[in-house]
Amino acid sequence: MKTLLLIFTLLSALICSAQDTIVRINGVRVAGRVTEVSPEDVKLIKFADGPVYTIPREYVDYIVYGNGTTEQIGAALSDYERGRRDAKLYYKGYKPAATVTMVTGIISPVVGLAPAVVTSFSPPKDRTFSIPDQGMRRSAEYMRGYRTRAERMKLGKVWTNLAIGTGINAAILFFLITNLLSLH
Repeated sequence: MKTLLLIFTLLSALICSAQDTIVRINGVRVAGRVTEVSPEDVKLIKFADGPVYTIPREYVDYIVYGNGTTEQIGAALSDYERGRRDAKLYYKGYKPAATVTMVTGIISPVVGLAPAVVTSFSPPKDRTFSIPDQGMRRSAEYMRGYRTRAERMKLGKVWTNLAIGTGINAAILFFLITNLLSLH
């Protein structure tokens, strides 16, 4: 019985390791068996007897086949461009600065300017970067691209949240003033 279980486990491991992996441009990995790569799309079966899934070719970065070979499907990106793309997809380190700016903007737009200006002059910290392929941290060009996009994102979110906070502040003031005037 133990021998049969061992053989079943080994065969299962071989079958699972032989599957292909499609890596989409957003970094999501889709496992299955690629059945066709055409000029328009890539088709795969996720499960042995499952339906055929079709992914438009422009959403596929590359395919890693079960035998270990890789096929580049999308345009090959430079490390710099890959860093910019990954920052756009994964960087969320701006959230604390943007939230503080919005909250202080709701309290007072003048007070909200302080964190907006301070965070505008402080670049994002590397520890806040969510990099899907940690090996890319060694590429100076990748990190430069990631940093550049993360900085722009942080700036945009911080100033957008200040505008939102200021708008909320103005709406609250308008509501309070109209209610006070209607009491008299």
